[in-house]
Amino acid sequence: MKARLIKIFLFLILGCNGLYAQIPVKIDISKLPFSYKGAYMVISIVENVPGEQKLYLRDISGNRMWQDNSIFLLEAYANGKPEKANITATSSKVTLKSALGIIELCFQDDNIIRLRGNGTGLKITQIAKDQSNLIMPTKPGQWRVQQGGNAHFVFTALKGTATQFGERYTLNADGLNNQVQGEVYFIQVPGGDGKFESAINQYPYGWDKSDYSLGFDDCVLKANKSLSNWANKVPEIDKKYKAANMAASYLNWSSVVKPQGFMNRQIIYTSKGKMRAIWAWDHCFTAMALAYKNPMQAWDNFMIFFDHQNQTGSFPDFINDRQALWGLAKPPIHGWALKKMMDANPVFNQPKYLNQIYKPLEKWTNFWFQYRDDDHDSIPEYHHGNDSGWDNASIFDAGFQAESPDLSAYLVIQMDVLAEVAQKLGKPKEAKIWKSKANKQLDRLIKNLWNGKQFVNKRMDDNSVYDKSQCLINYLPLVLGKRLPKYIAHKMITDLKTNGQFTKIGLASENPNGTLYKADSYWRGPVWAPPTLIIASGAYSYGDKQFATEIAKRYCDNCTINGFAENYDALSGEGLRDRAITWTSSVFQIMAHEYLTQK
Repeated sequence: MKARLIKIFLFLILGCNGLYAQIPVKIDISKLPFSYKGAYMVISIVENVPGEQKLYLRDISGNRMWQDNSIFLLEAYANGKPEKANITATSSKVTLKSALGIIELCFQDDNIIRLRGNGTGLKITQIAKDQSNLIMPTKPGQWRVQQGGNAHFVFTALKGTATQFGERYTLNADGLNNQVQGEVYFIQVPGGDGKFESAINQYPYGWDKSDYSLGFDDCVLKANKSLSNWANKVPEIDKKYKAANMAASYLNWSSVVKPQGFMNRQIIYTSKGKMRAIWAWDHCFTAMALAYKNPMQAWDNFMIFFDHQNQTGSFPDFINDRQALWGLAKPPIHGWALKKMMDANPVFNQPKYLNQIYKPLEKWTNFWFQYRDDDHDSIPEYHHGNDSGWDNASIFDAGFQAESPDLSAYLVIQMDVLAEVAQKLGKPKEAKIWKSKANKQLDRLIKNLWNGKQFVNKRMDDNSVYDKSQCLINYLPLVLGKRLPKYIAHKMITDLKTNGQFTKIGLASENPNGTLYKADSYWRGPVWAPPTLIIASGAYSYGDKQFATEIAKRYCDNCTINGFAENYDALSGEGLRDRAITWTSSVFQIMAHEYLTQK
């Protein structure tokens, strides 16, 4: 009766709205991880052998950054051996269908995965072989799987019979007599009715006894409801992009991690695939997409790096639940992002928020002038390609320190925003000082980095420029929009429209007509979400709304075909690298709403 009422309730919510009727969303878990809001567990297909797809439970918490984070191999099992199974997935359930039966997996909550089978059994093989691993029974049909310094797991058979194979062990790492454990796995066979059920819990420290009374189907409905609640808070988008918007909503919802360790707020990770952390400018794009209708979540996403700001005013390059990487930075787009959030939702203009951000944003701005201006000419530099976010961009072939035009442009906007915030907080003197600093920085940008035809990146010590570069960074000062002199903005926009950089897919990070272009070369060719939004917003601000709209259309149309990849081949549109990145989906939602939707 309870399940029937939930189904009726969800029908009323989901069935009466064209967008949310698409819940659950069909997903390809070889590209898009199957997860749940808040969870650090992920289910993915991994093709370790060509043509042989296997299903793994992965752990994105702890110390496994840039390492294989597969914990368990999950297989259908019958007649003493694994069965070949067809794997399909939606946003709420993964299904393995073999010749003999079916296995289904879903999340009960952000700590628990539920499994059930009919007609076949289940084999769960431990893949991770961390030091200090230990498997120990707690009661019949239940085992703890200790993972050394990483998150731990509990496997519980709820229906049917489960048996552990392989020895319980602690890996001896004395360097002299290392023990190499054999295969350790669990086999769960169905009961007399041909069915089984089980659960896998993840816990970082101490495990509290869990309640598994919620039925499997109710867990599926619970996931659908959670996703629908999230999707109800995304920006309004034209019906042409309805399916892609739902996929973007699933990606962002499922990429949320709960507070744990360094992660002191609930935030959207960059990805639960390869890029399983949050970087110090990625969080701005997800925050902007959330700002329209989900302000509390947006604020958490925006403030996460300000929580970790150090005494110099800088941020770590990235953080996850176990570590923060210092020594590198990311560009100061935070003032620009804050202004976008203030324009999207008036709640962010309230003193409650402005008082929280004013001083930290001031410290972040001053950092660049105090610690990243080695020649003291008030034109800050990038000391590494990663500081710019454009790790290997061709303009940096001139060498470092790099006086890059985008950096000063971001700082102009950031000081403009500080002036606006100061004024709103009743600090007119400070507002006047920040406005004056912004105007002077704009003058320095044009005087020193505009060569009469374009902005250029100069090496600090000798002002050298890498002439072969046709990098899109030199066009990022368009972010200033109407703040730029008309002749400069017009020249840059005209160039982008005619020089081949603006392909049928979007804005290439390196001009395809140049000698340095490579299709899959990180920032030397592919189309990326951040500069797409930055340049489109600047063109719109300047007054060329048609160009902004065309940028948005090409980008969003490609997302509907090729998903939300880390970047795209600038000529074919093929998704490259990590195939599930949340700044890509967030920029899709922002641009489709701002430039392609009737308001």
